[in-house]
Amino acid sequence: MTKISIFFKMKPNKIFLILFILVTVTTKNIIADTLDIPKIEIFTNNQVINDEYIFGKLNLVSTHQNIDSLPIQIRLRGASSRMQPKKSYRIEFIKDTVSLVTQNISLLNMRSDDDWNLNAMYNEPMRINSKSAFSIWSQIFNTRNLPLSYGNQSIAIEYVQLYIDNEYIGIYILTERIDKKQLNLNEEFGQLVKTLDHSEAAKFAKAKAYNNQSNIWDGIEWKHPENKINWEDLYDLVYFVTTSKDKQFYTYISDYIDIDNFVDYYIFINLLALWDNTGKNIYIAKQDGASPFTYTPWDLDGSFGFDWSGAFITGYEGILSNGLFDRLIHDCGNNKFGTLVKKRYFELRERIITSNNIHSILEQNYQLLYQNNIYSLEVGKWEKYIFKPEYLQLMKDWIDLRIDYLDTHFAQPCISTSVTQNIFELEVSIYPNPTKNIVNISIRTDYAIPDSKMEVFSINGQHVLTSYFQSQTQLNTDQWAKGLYLIHINNGKKSTIQKLIVQ
Repeated sequence: MTKISIFFKMKPNKIFLILFILVTVTTKNIIADTLDIPKIEIFTNNQVINDEYIFGKLNLVSTHQNIDSLPIQIRLRGASSRMQPKKSYRIEFIKDTVSLVTQNISLLNMRSDDDWNLNAMYNEPMRINSKSAFSIWSQIFNTRNLPLSYGNQSIAIEYVQLYIDNEYIGIYILTERIDKKQLNLNEEFGQLVKTLDHSEAAKFAKAKAYNNQSNIWDGIEWKHPENKINWEDLYDLVYFVTTSKDKQFYTYISDYIDIDNFVDYYIFINLLALWDNTGKNIYIAKQDGASPFTYTPWDLDGSFGFDWSGAFITGYEGILSNGLFDRLIHDCGNNKFGTLVKKRYFELRERIITSNNIHSILEQNYQLLYQNNIYSLEVGKWEKYIFKPEYLQLMKDWIDLRIDYLDTHFAQPCISTSVTQNIFELEVSIYPNPTKNIVNISIRTDYAIPDSKMEVFSINGQHVLTSYFQSQTQLNTDQWAKGLYLIHINNGKKSTIQKLIVQ
């Protein structure tokens, strides 16, 4: 049998793999041939790019904007990314190499600024984690409809193909920066810090002594104002969280933090299982001296089931927290954190936290890269990069399981720290499920009591019914709208929350 006949007897997916490999066997001097994704060309006269800025020139080529030979400074950026073969960079536009006066430039319809990041995404197997995650955070933030004076707690991101000194480097994301401009901080009295590590202060475990002569305090870096370091306000917050009694904490915590912002952040990091963003990779800001602190996420590569190293983790259960959230979640009064989290989650569940929306974001980013041959170019350029198209479906399946888990978790009653009730899982059988008109519910006999309480809620939190029964009951769902319902059952000692699908 000839090699050609063997080739055509192969399964289609094997043929695709061979063609993919053939396309990617090439030299490092790759030329990307698409304008669907803009190109950035940087020229440094073949200087080595390290931690200190070096001079260069930048060209931008796209269907909507072209920039020719603008002077820049460029250096490496990031911490763990520096250890990767594909580096991330920070660029700064300047008017000339003598005065070093910066100039603001708007790139690809993003904000006008002198500072920009080029993120390599080397530890993102699909090259879509960060961009997709920031899209979701932007959607969550924008639903607040806050005035422009509040600033923007998200950033715009665009894919670009990067060349340095005529060598193709690969696909990057060009991003705005989280800074005083993005957050609209007061020039003199605003504050901005960035958490660099999962330190005791960053995780709200302990308030250590600080030194205003240092721009680093327990794994947190001072950002703004550069010439006026003062850790007092942040120290006071950490000290208050870690030492105050419950009554004092729940009474005054809203004076320290923007509760709505922290509600959104808590939901966001739990939605995407951002394990590396509970203490590290957070910008903490105050717009002025009298305003509360806010959280803004950063470095969202470890998301959608992947960790920061690019490894896929199949687990989808568990709740992420830190010392502050551990206390906030038990604040169960009206308009308090524990109550607001539940309400906000199911509000976002209607349009933002849906499988269709998140799948669409992932799919759109993937298709842009796939259809423009980016994955084969990455394989050809970076020998250790392995393209696994099946990861896209893994990410979609993972987010579905994660949402399913969070639906049940956030439907549980808010439990204050003063409640000593010990809640264990109650064994309940619900059938048929899905159902069209009748559902039978039974409690294991040794758990049954005369007045087991059952409450039913729609997925958006609307109360449907309350009833009491001993061991068995039957519901007629004929008049219920189609969709997902949550059934709470509590016998005074044990409880459970079960899902019911009405077709």
